[in-house]
Amino acid sequence: MAVEILINNYIYVDSICEAVNQLQKALSKISNTYRLREKILIVPSFSQGHQITESIVKNGISYINLRIKPLTSLAHEFVDLDLAKESLTFISETSVLIIIEDLFNQIRERDDSYFHNMEPKEGMVNALAETIRELR
Repeated sequence: MAVEILINNYIYVDSICEAVNQLQKALSKISNTYRLREKILIVPSFSQGHQITESIVKNGISYINLRIKPLTSLAHEFVDLDLAKESLTFISETSVLIIIEDLFNQIRERDDSYFHNMEPKEGMVNALAETIRELR
């Protein structure tokens, strides 16, 4: 399985272990070169970012001023000020799931709906919510 890591250009590697080694080397180089500057590591999730930082510390690599940011969190930072100016807020994840469940049930009630004969199963609303997040 090929893995890509974007540093200044693409580095192609053949295994996950090699990708981790390349990432650790790159983070070490960046941390040493830009020791006092803030650095942002964009990761799929906070937990994966935490695993990466744990791994680099275990290998004796120090990092200073490195922030772990999932892409969604970074996007929120960019739009938060604009949203505040417009008096808009994000709705909670629970509210999103409730809205999607209500919409799903409304769609199921229609005779011409693809979902008409489908019984709601556990996880269906979560799957729909994840699909909508991906499409955003």
